[in-house]
Amino acid sequence: MNIESLLALPLSSLASLRLSQSDSPGTFVAAACLLEATSIKAGNVHPQANFDNMDYAHFRQSAEVSGKAVEQLFQSSAATDPSADSTSVGDCIFKMAIATKQHVGVNTNLGTLILLGPLIVASQQRLTSVVDFDQLRQSVANVLCNLSPRDAEGVYRSIQVARPGGLGQSNQMDANNEPPSNILDAMRFAQHKDDVAKQWVTDFEVVFELAKRLCDFVDSQTLKVRNWFEAISSMQIEYLAANVDSLIARKNDPDIAIEVQRRASQLLSIRSTPTIDYQQKWNEFDAFLRADSNRRNPGTTADLVAAALYVAILCEASSY
Repeated sequence: MNIESLLALPLSSLASLRLSQSDSPGTFVAAACLLEATSIKAGNVHPQANFDNMDYAHFRQSAEVSGKAVEQLFQSSAATDPSADSTSVGDCIFKMAIATKQHVGVNTNLGTLILLGPLIVASQQRLTSVVDFDQLRQSVANVLCNLSPRDAEGVYRSIQVARPGGLGQSNQMDANNEPPSNILDAMRFAQHKDDVAKQWVTDFEVVFELAKRLCDFVDSQTLKVRNWFEAISSMQIEYLAANVDSLIARKNDPDIAIEVQRRASQLLSIRSTPTIDYQQKWNEFDAFLRADSNRRNPGTTADLVAAALYVAILCEASSY
């Protein structure tokens, strides 16, 4: 399957999507972004819910251009030196970010792209065609241990191009200034307020945990059919119940972030209670997140889910 055929699929058929080892890196990127955007998640953009400045079409186009940017980058690298792993993490992130800026015009996915960069490069540097969670995570760790100033420059340029909201300013490692020689220094500095940055200094621990959980959802014998959308929607509530979304925390008072977690936990506790209308309670939670001009959008959770989807569909593709 290529990116064009992926985008031509009816939305309903994405729920049972499976890719194969022969599919291109860009197709896996586009698929992960498309699945995340298409699933109905509380407080996020999806086919049935928009923000004032962006809608589902923006995210769908972002998935397409990000995937195609990866295609072009790896094709260019292979043409330059077929025997070398010459694609840097920073180049990968920047190419996707600039493509999104040029073709979409709004920042739909910067956090996702910053997470995908190391994962994409690691998956292309694997030594065998079979990919499992442990092997891929070790490959990611190796990539993170060998970052260069070029990677730092790519990440900083991507942030400056996308100009994300809620980033704030800092006296140290400010993304609007010159990058450090080692991007991990900036990620360590930011990890306490940004869970995207935290993944870079924990070998993507949460991303791999979420990827395994997604696969457990999809492969569960209790489900009559495989359904990525149900898995994604369920996992979002689980994650928000157990964690404070770092984007919400940065854009709101601390009490708001804690309240989101409390409401998600309450929602999770009644999911299997037949006497309570779960959908009604979910709708109330969704409305709470969308209040105040979407300042409670759990955007970091969405980024983590998209990265986890990339890992999940990649590992699943090599298992059969």
